[in-house]
Amino acid sequence: MLDNDFVRKTMKKPMSRKQFLRHLGVVFLGVIGINSVVSLLLQSHPETRKLTQATNIKRGFGGGKYGV
Repeated sequence: MLDNDFVRKTMKKPMSRKQFLRHLGVVFLGVIGINSVVSLLLQSHPETRKLTQATNIKRGFGGGKYGV
């Protein structure tokens, strides 16, 4: 996905704390954005929607045939 040469060049590049935090923020927002897109795509797929729905399991008081 990312070229190791690109990462090495970026890490060796002299930068101030402000520039480093800016780079870190961009990477963080990129990861969050990719995660959001993937989860949105998985939610819209009908097969995964069936898997993520909670099943209605009745246990304990009131779960029997004559329970409330």
